[in-house]
Amino acid sequence: MKLHSRDQSREGEQKAQTPVTQWEPQRKDYLQFLVDSRHVYRTFEDIVSSVEIFAPFRNSGLERAEALDKDIAWFSEQGETIPEVGSPGAAYADKVRLRSVA
Repeated sequence: MKLHSRDQSREGEQKAQTPVTQWEPQRKDYLQFLVDSRHVYRTFEDIVSSVEIFAPFRNSGLERAEALDKDIAWFSEQGETIPEVGSPGAAYADKVRLRSVA
């Protein structure tokens, strides 16, 4: 327990560390996460449906884009503006797409 702090364990020997700032996510942050996630899952689903080696994963219950569509639609019904896909979501989807052809 030498590497744990007292706030992590009774036997901790390190001084407690406090975060520099505490991040409190807002609705818009969660909505951005959903939009980025939908983009990434759609990329996975497109690859799975078009690359024959991934055929065993088709209609496996792992699909998420449709459920994310519903969640995002709910936010829209609540008056939230749906953001564009953010750079983290777009970049990750691009990496996934590149890996699928390698």
